[in-house]
Amino acid sequence: MIGRMTLLFAGTVLLAACAGAPAGTFSGTRGATISPFYAPALVSYVARNGTFPVVVRGNPFGGVPQAQLEQALHQRMRLPGWAPNARFAADPAAEAGTGLRLVVLFNPAGTVGLRAVCGDLSGITYTGPANQMTMRVGFCDGPQSMSDVTLRTAPPPDETSAAFVGALNNAAASALPFIDRNTGQ
Repeated sequence: MIGRMTLLFAGTVLLAACAGAPAGTFSGTRGATISPFYAPALVSYVARNGTFPVVVRGNPFGGVPQAQLEQALHQRMRLPGWAPNARFAADPAAEAGTGLRLVVLFNPAGTVGLRAVCGDLSGITYTGPANQMTMRVGFCDGPQSMSDVTLRTAPPPDETSAAFVGALNNAAASALPFIDRNTGQ
């Protein structure tokens, strides 16, 4: 019973937090695919030193250089509230596809398989700005997917907008959930 009450409370808080968001900010989130090997302890382990490796590919903003987009993401994207405080940062090992890391793909062209998000990203192509922004976010351990989520939104005005930051943080929270595998909550 306590688990259901906690879930009800969390849902109420989430609805209250979203009440001030502009209508139509999110047009849909595909439910996260969570590996049986995913555990919140992995997220805490990665964040223990104050940084969380992230790899960013694609760019939903036509006039924004990739480096500027990545800097905005590093500064504004947050781990879910249950996780240790850490900032997202580029990391050479993450760029090479090793270790635990978050992978963010903006507007991937075509279908990107679950394994491709954590694999060799060089074969994935991306579209530019469109009437919708698609964000694919995966939590990876080497080539293995621990979690994966796809979020589609109306195109945000720029990389510093509340709509973009909200989409980033929604995707991070969905890809890095607090799940107790023993209870399923």
